[in-house]
Amino acid sequence: MDMSRAVQPGRQNSGWSDMRRRKFVTGLLFISPWIIGFLVFTLYPMVASLYYSFTEFHIRKAPEWIGLGNYVELFNDKLFWTALSNTLYLVVIGVPLTLFLSFICATLLNLKVRGQSIYRVLYFMPSIVPTVASALLWIWILNPSSGVVNTLLGQVGIMGPNWFRDPNWAKPALIMMGLWGMGGTIVIYLSGLQQRGRHVLEA
Repeated sequence: MDMSRAVQPGRQNSGWSDMRRRKFVTGLLFISPWIIGFLVFTLYPMVASLYYSFTEFHIRKAPEWIGLGNYVELFNDKLFWTALSNTLYLVVIGVPLTLFLSFICATLLNLKVRGQSIYRVLYFMPSIVPTVASALLWIWILNPSSGVVNTLLGQVGIMGPNWFRDPNWAKPALIMMGLWGMGGTIVIYLSGLQQRGRHVLEA
């Protein structure tokens, strides 16, 4: 009797281990397409790019190892620092502005008002507009000679800038274009607000 009791836990542990193993294999099979895609299209290109950055790459012959030569050339290039400053400008100003306005819009869309569903659809629609269509729309809106924005500015006696060619105005124009697609961020904030109790929001 004691021997059977001593053996049963071992069998139960073995059975549980087999069950866990089967679940693990099943789960692995389900996520294997994502793993393969990550390895082939993300991890391998990243590792290959890191390796090639230390080489003189040629299409028709093997890469030639040059160490930090590419990085020295990069840091001595004025265009690199210009691109870096432009990127920091967009990150420091564009990202917080997008998050702030998205939160404000989500808070307003969370209010119980008539036509709430219509407002939500209207706010999200720009996010699903194709990229080409959005680009053409913004080219028309910010056109320096006949665009909507400069036309409205001209009505009040303000000469509109050249949004795309003036370095001082190109970055604000890109930020405005980025705000156009903040519908996805609004949905995330709105989902979080709807999971909170009304007393928490009112507080």
